[in-house]
Amino acid sequence: MDRSIPKSRFGFALILVFILAAGLFAVSNGYSQNQRNPVLEFCTGTWCQWCPCGDSIIINNIMPNIPNAIILAYHGAGSDPFRLFAGSSIISNLLYDPIGGGVFYPTGAIDRVSGIQDRGAWYANLNARLGVAAGVEIKIVSRSYDPVTREFNAIIDITALKNLSGEFNYNVLLVEDGIIYGQTSNNTCTPGTTYLPGYIHEWLVRDMMAGASGAQIVNGTWNTGEKFTKNVQYTIPVPASPAPDIVPDNCHIVVMVNKVGSPLNANAEIQQAEEWPLIPLDYTANMVTGQTDVVGSTSTPSQFSATLLNTGILPDTYYIELSFDGPGAWNQTFTTVNGTHPIGAIDSIAVNPGDSTIITVSVDPNSIVGFGKATLHFDSKNSPSAFGSIEYKLATFGLKILVVDDDQTETYENYIITALDNLAEPYGVVSASAIPPAATNLSTIGSLMWLTGLSEPGLNADEMNALITYLDGGGNLYLSGVDIPYQLADPQSPYYTTNSLDFFNNYLHASYVTRYFFSLAVDGVTGDPITDGFATMNLSGGTGANNLGASSGKYPSEITAGDTSATNIFTFWLSSGNVAGIRANHNNGKVIFSTFGFEAIADDANRTLLADRILDWFSPATGIGDDDGMQIVKKFELSQNYPNPFNPETRIRFALPTSENGSRAELVIYDQLGQKVRTLINENKSSGRYEITWNGMDDHNNPAASSIYFYQLRYGKYTSAKKMVLLR
Repeated sequence: MDRSIPKSRFGFALILVFILAAGLFAVSNGYSQNQRNPVLEFCTGTWCQWCPCGDSIIINNIMPNIPNAIILAYHGAGSDPFRLFAGSSIISNLLYDPIGGGVFYPTGAIDRVSGIQDRGAWYANLNARLGVAAGVEIKIVSRSYDPVTREFNAIIDITALKNLSGEFNYNVLLVEDGIIYGQTSNNTCTPGTTYLPGYIHEWLVRDMMAGASGAQIVNGTWNTGEKFTKNVQYTIPVPASPAPDIVPDNCHIVVMVNKVGSPLNANAEIQQAEEWPLIPLDYTANMVTGQTDVVGSTSTPSQFSATLLNTGILPDTYYIELSFDGPGAWNQTFTTVNGTHPIGAIDSIAVNPGDSTIITVSVDPNSIVGFGKATLHFDSKNSPSAFGSIEYKLATFGLKILVVDDDQTETYENYIITALDNLAEPYGVVSASAIPPAATNLSTIGSLMWLTGLSEPGLNADEMNALITYLDGGGNLYLSGVDIPYQLADPQSPYYTTNSLDFFNNYLHASYVTRYFFSLAVDGVTGDPITDGFATMNLSGGTGANNLGASSGKYPSEITAGDTSATNIFTFWLSSGNVAGIRANHNNGKVIFSTFGFEAIADDANRTLLADRILDWFSPATGIGDDDGMQIVKKFELSQNYPNPFNPETRIRFALPTSENGSRAELVIYDQLGQKVRTLINENKSSGRYEITWNGMDDHNNPAASSIYFYQLRYGKYTSAKKMVLLR
């Protein structure tokens, strides 16, 4: 089974076919207008190794043969990020097995009449229900979804198709397809792997708008033809982290009606269920693109291209505009069929159903080094729900720091971005696909901070070749991620080659020991310029142990310095002889390699300090100095001192903007009473980025007492102050 490509359930072609053929559906399939849509409700989990087997049955057996079946996947138990949804108690209410004493994954119930069924019985039970007439007819008279307020509104008509008696409830479910999230598996249903980092989850119930039990329609007699109208107004909550937010274009609404009874899985028959896209099809649109980030020249504009498709059933007009975040001296334009337009302009384009239009974005650095993000927006004239945007990123050669995000399925790069923001360091962020294969110009980048996360392979052949060129040219590389040693240096790895081993030994200057080391903490090495003072640094990560890759069967590997140019800098906790990280000199550049991801470091302060030490080792600080000449400073910044609390000294970084160039700069430390303790700077300064160290002494060279202090920076019209703690 190939799960690498999402289903085209909401694909443009499929939508049009469905719309055009809606009137023929009953005839071509032999179904009456009110043919029952049988419902499978089943429990699943990202942690569940057998659950992909259930998905396989649905995809390969059920959907091709019973295309009108409605599938509802309830995620639950363990640490599954999708288990926290409104109505999640449905799992225990519906699928609790009193004989076995628990809920067994994956099991399901069909139309709430089958009882609890193992996956092998799903198809037969669904097929049998096709011959049972539906008890009610469900129609959505109108519906809307506002993606800004997250409010869903609908008017639903529910009509009895036969005489009914008893209590009947209805529910409205938000279901999402195409969610990419890691999945534990087994070698039976997904041969050759035990973890699928890019698994595509379908039919995932994100919300039950009337809770697990539903809302009452009637309790008593419900005669044939009797109609009840329900007004639904519901604000869809933001899912709890780490579950990703909903993607409205991938969502559909399921309305179902069931008789109230017990047990829920055998005596609460679903009378009928219907589903519709969350966003009405009258006015829908989608914008697609190719490469979204580039490392390029400062002298040549970078071009990006997007295609805007009208996926609705009516003609529409779209408003197009471009926004930008980056160096003020850069130029940006977008080009449509109507011509080329600058930032701030809004163009309108009419597009017929099924047609598309191409929009080109140009970002010109004007020979200025930097990093910028251009965002292309579109909005429908006729529907507030039809809108979207694509962000394009350009990092120029000559940047001081370039962060390379090699794992596009996660957001681990945010941890190092936060650390660099804390340090007020200039940087850019791109994906690994943006690195030029012929990376000769990459040598102008001061430092590469390359994060492989959980990607497989962590480094491919093109990426290794780019790094070889960069390192041979004197570049500085910080590389982190799990399973890299195994992938590059273990002959048992499917990614191993003689070239990968050569890169591991001669460019990372490492020697491979073993793949798994079951430790969730590391220690620094006393006296090392990077890791001195790092004692028992936890590796639980900002979002839990998954940052280690533990759930994927990957752990930080054991390595050691591979030659005389390399030095061990991290060891596993209580195992001083077992190495988790090294540093090395390579030609005129330097390499730091850790077998755990930067994102796995549990403490924000440790992440910031480690980033600071890495950059200092790559390019030793010279104290107060002028701007490095590689970026124009647009923003006044005063960073938090580091470390904080401190003893005996701390560092303060700040940025003085070009707009106030040459103004007097004053950096003064005050005690809690507002009395001046130490003046660190009081002179005219050029625009630039600076760092200064306070050694804890006052203006009379006496040690300041343990206390809370404030440091204030003034520069031209700007003023900023922050708090620090000195602990003797």
